Amino acid sequence: RIIYQQSDNSKFVETIAAGIDLKRNFFIRNLNEPESEYSKNILALNPVLYFPMDVTEDGNIFKDWSNYKNDGTANIRKNQSTILARGKSGNALRLAGVNHKSFIHVSNYPKARFNEISVTAWVNAHSRPQWATILKNWDAFNYGQFHFGLNQLGHLDVEIQDLDGERHHITEDIPIPTGSWHHVAFVHDGTHVTLYRNGKKLTKTRIN
Repeated sequence: RIIYQQSDNSKFVETIAAGIDLKRNFFIRNLNEPESEYSKNILALNPVLYFPMDVTEDGNIFKDWSNYKNDGTANIRKNQSTILARGKSGNALRLAGVNHKSFIHVSNYPKARFNEISVTAWVNAHSRPQWATILKNWDAFNYGQFHFGLNQLGHLDVEIQDLDGERHHITEDIPIPTGSWHHVAFVHDGTHVTLYRNGKKLTKTRIN
């Protein structure tokens, strides 16, 4: 609240910034993700990364709830103050499409050992852009272990690079439904890669 006051010599206007009482029982005071049963079940599995989208005060650092504490840094598109949105349970990220370059970056997360990895996420697709990303550790020029997201047709897809540098696609046979929440996952047990959506096994592929 800004108060304008005429000065004594009547030549200048003095401005004073005054506080406004806050109704603390009315306004949101905490954006932390609640510790739900889902969160407890995830943490009981001792994951190497877990992001329930619990944000720090500056709005740019996202907390890793696992024991490794590899927090993520937000890359936020121009003219956007935050990428937080209402989620399935607590907070979520609104990534606004591939052209806006909004994402969370984890600089050095623990890599999969013994060719085994599991990745899960809640997603709500508003559209199906080509090669949309849920989670990955490669870009257009440097391939890592996996890319998990959509393929060029908008189907749920995971691409795995094996030890010989060969890349394999494991893909759902229909486009992912839009406008609703889906629990998606893939599991690489060292021999096979299995893709899931809402707890249903979609496909399983052997990778040597």
